[in-house]
Amino acid sequence: MIRRLLSSWSVRCVMVGIWTVIVIGFLYTPQLSHLFHVDEIREDKSINLFVWPMMITAEQLVPFEQETGIKVYMHYYESNEELLQKLRVTQGKGYDLVMPADYIVDILRKEKLIQKIDTSKLTFLKYLNPLLLNHYHDPGNQYSIPYFLGIYGLGVDTHYFGDNQPPATWKLLFEHQPQGYEVTITDVPRRAIAIAGKYLFGNAQAIKDPAKLAEVEKLLIRQKAWIRMYTDIRGEDLLATKNCPVVMTIASDLWMIKREHPHLAFVLPAEGTFVAIDSFVIPAASEKQDLVYQLLNYMYQPKFIKYHATRYGFCPPTTNVDIAGSGIFCPTKEQFAKFDFFQNVVPESDLNNVWVSVLAH
Repeated sequence: MIRRLLSSWSVRCVMVGIWTVIVIGFLYTPQLSHLFHVDEIREDKSINLFVWPMMITAEQLVPFEQETGIKVYMHYYESNEELLQKLRVTQGKGYDLVMPADYIVDILRKEKLIQKIDTSKLTFLKYLNPLLLNHYHDPGNQYSIPYFLGIYGLGVDTHYFGDNQPPATWKLLFEHQPQGYEVTITDVPRRAIAIAGKYLFGNAQAIKDPAKLAEVEKLLIRQKAWIRMYTDIRGEDLLATKNCPVVMTIASDLWMIKREHPHLAFVLPAEGTFVAIDSFVIPAASEKQDLVYQLLNYMYQPKFIKYHATRYGFCPPTTNVDIAGSGIFCPTKEQFAKFDFFQNVVPESDLNNVWVSVLAH
């Protein structure tokens, strides 16, 4: 009996040890990755780039590597929350250039996890789109360089509505329609709750009031009756396959699928909408600034920007890139002035509590 207990205890210890190694490896992937590339290039001539998938293609960095001898290791994250957790746990060690959304930049800046940008080493600053600069998350852009603008709105199947195209309003998602169709919205609590609050109260900051946040919760629970799916990546597919005639979407995502389904339309709701600016930041722990600035100057060249903008459907972050005829939506100054951000106005725990309540009903 004692021998059996000891054996069981030993197995448990081994399993705990294995899982501990897996978790540490997950969090410290950039550092560990060099163990498998020791013959390729010296570590001091490499950069760890941490970005969204489908934002920058690795093959477009090959000329940079050949010209400079700097190896770029690409690492990907699936959510801003994952990125934030990794940078907090590792204190940014092992990462040299990261691309978080604006509300994460706000947190990283306040927690001193990113360093100031040395603008004297950048050659493209005068070309940055002024609409993307000097916002709440980084006044003066001392810590971040904008790259991607995500514009939220409605994806509409114009074939479904025919001659009776509906007015552009969030009501198409948040109120039951006479046609009885199903809809799709994001599965990211922060975004779904903020947009619902904008629809109910006309003010993105309104959900700071617990009573108004409770009203948003009730709206989202009622909405479940005609929700086909909560998803941040499949809405456009459901729209194209005629499972949903209206979905919450991002302009760039709809643009990519619209190339094969031209009857789909992206519209801005009359009540206003939200944008997210994904920017490059340098972790405070990085000591490879000179290499990073070389990479940034390369990635902001017009040719590089145009390739990715016209591949992934986003408005270029610089004004010296011509995408005329591409059909990519770039907001005017007047339109941008009516946009809101998904700011940190409600604690993440409160947002998650609301979302758990919604999903539980």
